[in-house]
Amino acid sequence: MSNVLYKSNQEIPQDMLLGNLLFTNLIDMKIAATDLAAIFQKNNIPESYVKDISQADAFRRASSSIKNRILLLSATSEKVRVEVDEVKSDYNGIKRIIGIKKVDDVNEDISYQPVGEIVFNRSNGLCIATPLLAVGDVDYQAIRDICDEVENKYQDWSVYHNKDTVRNIINRIISDTHPVNLMPTGLCKFVPQGSTDLLYHLKEALSDLSLYRDKSSSGDNIMEIIPVIDTDEQRSLVEKNFTAEITNELFAFTQELKDVLTKKQSLSTRTASSYIDKFNTLKSKAQEYESLLGVYVQSIHTQITDALELVDNNTDTKDAI
Repeated sequence: MSNVLYKSNQEIPQDMLLGNLLFTNLIDMKIAATDLAAIFQKNNIPESYVKDISQADAFRRASSSIKNRILLLSATSEKVRVEVDEVKSDYNGIKRIIGIKKVDDVNEDISYQPVGEIVFNRSNGLCIATPLLAVGDVDYQAIRDICDEVENKYQDWSVYHNKDTVRNIINRIISDTHPVNLMPTGLCKFVPQGSTDLLYHLKEALSDLSLYRDKSSSGDNIMEIIPVIDTDEQRSLVEKNFTAEITNELFAFTQELKDVLTKKQSLSTRTASSYIDKFNTLKSKAQEYESLLGVYVQSIHTQITDALELVDNNTDTKDAI
């Protein structure tokens, strides 16, 4: 009896696979949207996943990056925590305030002091961060430094995709494969075997993206694809986890729907359509796993039917006329 040894996971015949386990880890990177789209095209991944960078989103990410920073004030030798609070967002722009709170171990009489403001102008795309302390203040430079940090990050992040935005794109792609978490942390995902080719395309794309690592970064992007051989034991594991995950999502959506109805009594056609899409997406995911595993989970379909009836019976159709 001879043993078959495959040189790579990708060579394992599809009819032997139930799916794949997926692990990913991204390095810090900086890449233009055009280069990212070119890498996706090269690796047969739809370019539609690459969206234009939102300047407002870049502003919020850059300004939020200094949150919870601990500073040591020169004037008082006290440790303070940096807070960033949004105070205005309208057609013209966004304004956020940088504040500092004393770090107090017993949480008593914690003081708050506004020390800077960050303003984003939608018309020209400018981000300006300004200390609210006087130039002669002993702590002025510490606040000036974090204001400069926000402006510099915005300059980069409004032009280039970075680790965070690339991760969001990768997560959208993986989400469209209908993964199921096999660990509570979400670090280990199971992806049905029908998406195997896409996963290997994505692995190659992430390898190409390693060339765009940030100067401060080392190593490479990692995507490990581990085949799950089709056995009764593995089917049972996947069925248990997919059933629990969809049931939990159904409960969350249904509870959210009931809370909305408690407040509003009825749903607009637009809101109703949004909930119908959510429940139908879960139904589609359930059907895919049922087909893969050769099972039928009656409880899931009953909950979806009940939820859709709840939407239908509480939709205000007047605004559709």
